Amino acid sequence: LAFAAIQAISAEHSKQLKNAEEKYAKSLLKAEGKSAALQQQLQDQKSSNFSILQSSQRIIANSKDLKAKVEELEQALQAEKSSKTPILQLSRKIMDRCKELEVKKAEAADEIAALKEDLFNMNMDLEEAKDELEDYKQQQQQQQQECQQE
Repeated sequence: LAFAAIQAISAEHSKQLKNAEEKYAKSLLKAEGKSAALQQQLQDQKSSNFSILQSSQRIIANSKDLKAKVEELEQALQAEKSSKTPILQLSRKIMDRCKELEVKKAEAADEIAALKEDLFNMNMDLEEAKDELEDYKQQQQQQQQECQQE
């Protein structure tokens, strides 16, 4: 009778152990899927950040080009003034060009500010994703320890 009771307890324990192992396996598969998704999100975020960085660099380069053109126009104006030729027409052209360049400069500044804000937001999203991944890993380790203890 005692042997039968021991067998029944052993069978129940084996059943519980098997259930715990199945739960652990399912949990592990789910964790791997979520981890892969978070890794992909992290990679996408990095690509997006790189793209924003490249755009910012192009805008900065364009701003330098615009500045060089303004300086060139100012030098041309100075040369005209020193040669004492009629400069009214040239001056108007230069002023018009300067106005165009100022508009472009303002647009570039706005675009840089928007890109910086996007980059900041993406970095915040990236940090949140990292925190979620770390929390999830800790949760999985805790579940694994609980399963091993069972």
